[in-house]
Amino acid sequence: MATMRSPIHIELPTPFMVGPVNTFLLKQDEPVLIDCGLNLPMTHDALTAGLAQHDLQVSDIKHIVITHAHVDHMGAANWICERSDAEVWVSDLVYDWAIDITEMWEDRVGFMSEIVAKTGLSAEDQQNVLSYFRSVPELWDSVPSERLRKFSLDDVLEMGGGQWQVLHLPGHATHQTGFWNAENGWLFSADCLLPRTPVPVIEFDQDVPTQRSLGLPLHLKSLERLAALPVNCVFPGHGEPFGDHRGVIASQIGRIQRRKEQCFDHVAAGVDTLPALTDKMYGHYPSAGRFTGLSTIVGYLDLLRAENRVVENEVDGVWHYSLQA
Repeated sequence: MATMRSPIHIELPTPFMVGPVNTFLLKQDEPVLIDCGLNLPMTHDALTAGLAQHDLQVSDIKHIVITHAHVDHMGAANWICERSDAEVWVSDLVYDWAIDITEMWEDRVGFMSEIVAKTGLSAEDQQNVLSYFRSVPELWDSVPSERLRKFSLDDVLEMGGGQWQVLHLPGHATHQTGFWNAENGWLFSADCLLPRTPVPVIEFDQDVPTQRSLGLPLHLKSLERLAALPVNCVFPGHGEPFGDHRGVIASQIGRIQRRKEQCFDHVAAGVDTLPALTDKMYGHYPSAGRFTGLSTIVGYLDLLRAENRVVENEVDGVWHYSLQA
């Protein structure tokens, strides 16, 4: 068997606070992309230029493998399909998002409208958050069914001259998957394991769509799963590839636990709403990024509630937090 060639890192720009998103090119056997960025001209240009550095064009791409259904990771999939014979591989959990983003996003905006109202944000801040969510479909096209191929959450994918075990890694997203090549100890970690701790995005539960997913508790379980694997190099959804995955995981879990305790101390001092907690813990964030901080605080509170240390009560339609009696 031929020696596998290392994935090629290509950065694609985004307009978001997170910065660039990664696509990884596997050239061996046939050209494959892991994720593909937003459907924006600047993304198209960066991808075209990145492929050209390796003597490829967009039309050469044969497969696009999607880690999760977030716009910065799969928004450009149909743009690539329109310019190639590429097939888009998605997990069972991502398929509905790939084939009909309009319907799925309408459901997501409806769900987020209910959630945002309960956060206690001002009417202006609520509108700003929902305006962002309503704008996302402009950066994302559905993929025709004949160009889609589903894989299961325990599948093994053949690509790049080797076998990659599918890993379900909920937390940042309920439908997130990573891919692990045991032969080389290579891991496509998506947004589960990044150089910096990812945000547990507020989403509806996959099994009970009327309920909110417990993103941060799920994320910690996914990190524990990754820590048990022998990994030599992590190829993340954002940032540079890196090694010492167990050290990075330990550091990030430690920070989550410290920030959780800071959140507890604020609740103990009588700071009882999400906007007030966000002011305390993420007051340094620019206004456009404050909802990211609020989402992370929701995760800390989920952990504290699971430990029976904090309770959540709805008062006049707004969540309030206090210590467990």
